Amino acid sequence: MADSPQISSPRAADIALLNGLFYPASLDSGSLLSMAIADGHIAYAGPKAGMDSWIGPRTRIIDLRGKMVLPGFVDAHLHPLLGGLSLLECNLSGLASLPAYHQALLSYLGAHPNAPFIRGGGWTGGAFPHERPSKELLDAIVSDRPVFLKAMDGHSMWANSCALHAARIHAGTPQPPGGWIEKDARTGQPTGWLKEWSAMALVESCFPAATHEQWMDGARAFMKKANQAGITAVSEAMMTESDQRVYADLDQRGELSVRIHGMALCRPEDSEPEHQRILRLLQQPGSGFFQTRSVKLFLDGVVEAHTAWLKDPYSDQPRHHGTLIWPEESFLREVSWWDAQGIPVHIHAIGDAASQLAVDALERAIQQSKHPQLRHQIAHLDMVQQAEIERLARLHILAVVQPAWAYVDHAFFDSALPFLGKERSARLYPLRTLFRSGVMLACGSDWPFGGDDTSLAPLEAIQVGATRLGLAGDYPTPYSPEECLPLQVLLDAYTRNGAYALFRETEFGMLTAGMKADLIVLDGNLLEMGLNHIHSARVLLTLVEGRPVFHAADWIGL
Repeated sequence: MADSPQISSPRAADIALLNGLFYPASLDSGSLLSMAIADGHIAYAGPKAGMDSWIGPRTRIIDLRGKMVLPGFVDAHLHPLLGGLSLLECNLSGLASLPAYHQALLSYLGAHPNAPFIRGGGWTGGAFPHERPSKELLDAIVSDRPVFLKAMDGHSMWANSCALHAARIHAGTPQPPGGWIEKDARTGQPTGWLKEWSAMALVESCFPAATHEQWMDGARAFMKKANQAGITAVSEAMMTESDQRVYADLDQRGELSVRIHGMALCRPEDSEPEHQRILRLLQQPGSGFFQTRSVKLFLDGVVEAHTAWLKDPYSDQPRHHGTLIWPEESFLREVSWWDAQGIPVHIHAIGDAASQLAVDALERAIQQSKHPQLRHQIAHLDMVQQAEIERLARLHILAVVQPAWAYVDHAFFDSALPFLGKERSARLYPLRTLFRSGVMLACGSDWPFGGDDTSLAPLEAIQVGATRLGLAGDYPTPYSPEECLPLQVLLDAYTRNGAYALFRETEFGMLTAGMKADLIVLDGNLLEMGLNHIHSARVLLTLVEGRPVFHAADWIGL
């Protein structure tokens, strides 16, 4: 960075950052550096001596006094609108017991006594140690109106009797394609546990969707939370037409403080109308803050719901391999079709069989492709095996991983260990193996979905990825410590690699002249503090295109 050229400018800088530790340039130079920001871009980055010509009477000068400056964090896979709306609905995140859920539901009901139904989520399987989510448990809390709550992982729903009745779900209801209605083995009646999106939609579709303004409010809540965490750009991992309208509306109003890359959701219909619908979505005009560039396909579910697609059956269900959301041949055709259109695909794959099929599909598409270097991506890859890892590297397929999940939590003992067995559960999240095999990594949170808890904060995910330990300290033994990632690898995955995943690495993700001034200031030097303290570093300032979108109230720097 010290040798990066400056940009000619007819006027002085808007902001001058002096005497900072700039990542990664200060690692190379071993010295404090400075930066001039003009017209939303980094105009100069280098030694303080080069700043004189950039400082004018209206330049806002910030003496960083050795504080650390990073490119803004990029979350390459999450669900901003679903997460933002969850902050406004009945939110069970962070709670881990039925009594806590009971109290949260009653509190929500007390604040919304006239609500015709209760929608929300955030529960975990660990709250049901001796039984499964059931309508009876929920009826005991609220029985006079429908209640339906998504799990923390986003792939299950807990519904009460009123909700099941409204959706006309009964003993004779057939299983929906790609989903599962859990039924009592004795009576055949639905238990209130619905797995995967097609099953959950049976209930959700019976109730009014959130209004456009409610989605807008949810987006605003998300952006505030994201900016506080130092996030300046994200990939929306499941964008629909209504989502597109929300983002476009906020963009037109100048309200977006986070850059949004939309991935258009492609459902397993394998039909011409579905293709045309998505193509229309992809053709919508974009801007510097909102673009739609790729297609998202769900291939399987999650281990916690027995819907991740496995090569060998589940340990506790020896005849069950999970749920393949797309028929295999249909999926292979679908991936090749989008590649032929020059559209990158982003695939959800959790189980080892799903990971293999995802790589198979991309390998076939790439071999036939007339559009090289589309930057196809696979998200999660929780159980990916070495043969697929080697192909990922050879085919230059980007892995979008979730380091925040890579620790022993209650869900490990409640689901991973009993469902997968000791050997398979010990091989989850092979992050260092991916990196050492030459696979490019970008990081995502999958927020608001996760394990015991969910976090949007990259600093928390980076600490977990570097230590393989949970932040709460409930389990002091690192989870497969040989898979810890070096700190700098994680920082790169959350910045420049994230920008690459969003197809915008020439615009942001690095602190060099000419880049957009998307950056953050931290109160501590991540490279000097112990790895177990990374999450305690605070974001003091977040700039997006040189505009302050978050400023810590107790910091006098701005």
